[in-house]
Amino acid sequence: MQPGAVVTYTCDVASVTTLIANVAFVEGTALDGTLRTDDDDATVSPIGVGGTGSIGDTVWADENGNGIQDNGEKGIANAKVTVTFVSGPAAVFVTQASQVATTDANGRYLAVGLVEGVWEPELDLNSVEGTLTTPGVYTIQLAAGEQYLDADFGLEGSLPVTGSDVDRFTQIGLVSLLAGGALVLLTIVARQPRWRTKD
Repeated sequence: MQPGAVVTYTCDVASVTTLIANVAFVEGTALDGTLRTDDDDATVSPIGVGGTGSIGDTVWADENGNGIQDNGEKGIANAKVTVTFVSGPAAVFVTQASQVATTDANGRYLAVGLVEGVWEPELDLNSVEGTLTTPGVYTIQLAAGEQYLDADFGLEGSLPVTGSDVDRFTQIGLVSLLAGGALVLLTIVARQPRWRTKD
């Protein structure tokens, strides 16, 4: 190799899972005949890779408690599901080991960009009300690029968000109840017989 020459070596891998250290060492004779040496090191840090898999799909109000989303059973909005990476092939390394997905107005959630391996979606019980009628966490072996949409969570005794103002309807109901009670009381008073005494 001539003085000043540069050689570049390229390593093409899908991902780097551990720290790689490479040391270059050169030895040569200078123009004055003396032996010269030099070395230099380079390190490659772990590189996270994204995937194309995804996990979902619904958190719903299980009105009959059978663990199945039947017709008419609505989704629960703003429920949180944490999807956590458990393990995978030796070549897989993820920088984001978990992500939190929040359900939309229809109770749907979707965690995306997942690599192949074992993932666990778990419903955050602090984000919902009611009693689970399904498992609270699933263990899923996700294939590369797979879309798994059966990690559903049912809750009995919960009220789905329908877009209606529940507090307003509660107030209207109470006012109607009080007004009806007052009307019944007036009717009873009005129908009481009036006794007359004879002179």
